[in-house]
Amino acid sequence: YAAAQKIVADSGVKFTNIVAAGELAEFMNKVRMFPTTLFVDSNGKFVHDPFVGADVGGYKDVIKSLTK
Repeated sequence: YAAAQKIVADSGVKFTNIVAAGELAEFMNKVRMFPTTLFVDSNGKFVHDPFVGADVGGYKDVIKSLTK
């Protein structure tokens, strides 16, 4: 955890960063393709299957389906 905090501090990023724990950590250990986008709700529950690849149109379609 300290190493992750140092990387974030040194890089100066302003976006939210997470450290995987529990179910998310188990999933992240299996990710073999990048980028892989995860869709989670405010309670940290997965709300859609992982989306593999850099397809902005695909992301938008998933978000539209989740916000109907």
